[in-house]
Amino acid sequence: MSSFSLSVFTRRLGPRRWTCTTCKSQPRQFLKPTSPLAAPRRFATATGRNGSSQQQRRPRRALVFASTSAAVGGVTALAFIDDIKGAYEAAGRSGRVVSGLAICINDYRTTLNQRALIENADEKEALLKACHKRCAERTLKVLEKNGGIFIKLGQHLSAMNYLLPSEWTTTFIPLQDKCPVSSYESIEAMYRKDTGEDLMVYFSEFSHEPIGAASLAQVHLATIRATGQQVAVKVQHPELQAWAPLDLALTRYTFSTLKRFFPEYDLEWLSSEMEVSLPKELDFQEEAVNAKSMRDHFAKIPHLPLIIPEVVWARRRIIYAHEVAGITDKDFPLFASAITGRDYSVISKQGSILQTRTGDEEAAMSTSLQEGLIVDLVQLLSRVPRIILLILKTNDLTRSLDENLQTRQGPIRTFMILARYCTRTVFYEQLDKIRERGGSFFWPANAVRVVSAWASLMRVEIKLEVFELWLSIKRMLGLMDNVAALH
Repeated sequence: MSSFSLSVFTRRLGPRRWTCTTCKSQPRQFLKPTSPLAAPRRFATATGRNGSSQQQRRPRRALVFASTSAAVGGVTALAFIDDIKGAYEAAGRSGRVVSGLAICINDYRTTLNQRALIENADEKEALLKACHKRCAERTLKVLEKNGGIFIKLGQHLSAMNYLLPSEWTTTFIPLQDKCPVSSYESIEAMYRKDTGEDLMVYFSEFSHEPIGAASLAQVHLATIRATGQQVAVKVQHPELQAWAPLDLALTRYTFSTLKRFFPEYDLEWLSSEMEVSLPKELDFQEEAVNAKSMRDHFAKIPHLPLIIPEVVWARRRIIYAHEVAGITDKDFPLFASAITGRDYSVISKQGSILQTRTGDEEAAMSTSLQEGLIVDLVQLLSRVPRIILLILKTNDLTRSLDENLQTRQGPIRTFMILARYCTRTVFYEQLDKIRERGGSFFWPANAVRVVSAWASLMRVEIKLEVFELWLSIKRMLGLMDNVAALH
């Protein structure tokens, strides 16, 4: 598929280029004050008889609008992409998104009309939850089929349990560890195209199977021929570069269409953010610059137990760095359990480690250790750097203290501490940049920058304090409910 044809197609599909320059000049919004789909009662937008009759006509409008869009998308793809195979693939990707969107919009409209005729609150809730689940499962199939950026989007949505109904977030959890794997042959061809050399000219060994795969890239172990040094090579999925403009345009189209039919649920900020951040994620040369910046920063704090791999070489779609630990994808569940102190099968289903482990989970882990898991764990720990062992030891100590002292914060306490340290680190980094400009902090220009950095620090600190207060209130209400239950 030619890049010229694809760029023409995406310009026809969306009103803006996928590298969104207009968004960069506007304030970037990460969260909206309203939570889309989070408050079921707000789905019902019809009031009175006139509103209800108007809503009955809207499902047909939704289907007509979406069907027309699907036809236009398919025809445009065939007209502006000269590669026949690429044209069919583009039409297929577009068709899946548009048809799935139309079906979900119609399903929600039909459900809302049915809810308006039901008086029982429990029945209304059950009806809407069932609609959430159906639409989430349809969307999951589309995301898995299209892959690439859509997997990344699904992973993001699965973590938005503060914004989306649980039926959506739990349905998308499988996307966290269900990522595509590109073939060795495709990686070899991409390396030759990007560097002009064969893969094995530079490497004496290159693992055919990746040790880990994510939505945008995968990692292979390799040995540099000249030095014999073993490195971890991160390679982008080859097809991403071709499909990224189209996929971003489809994402923007999806959220703008949702806003058209459900104006109170505006998720366009998410597609706008992806248009800015995703091109940066797909540029591994920028990742190399960021890695060097982090290494230089934390080199000033040598006592911190933090290892940042040194990048050896980077191109736009290929980057390799010194290997840090011999942890493979098969070892990951065990390693995750060692870090969290939880049963991996339990936390992978829950999608969160914020809940305290139960007695049954603790007993199951103890039984597994007695049945031979302890041997695997010892072998795993023998392959990780000593500094990682210190982190694991600290985690075990903190977790043990929390459980034995029965702290009220539970597992979330460590994350609150981490958030505070991250905020302060950003503040100190801003002070370092101001200091590099020269002059005293009391110079007018520097003073303004210091006050701005301090204000940002205070803003986050206040948010964390409010969040802790909210958790305290939840605990108090929980205790009150327990007392009431006893009576």
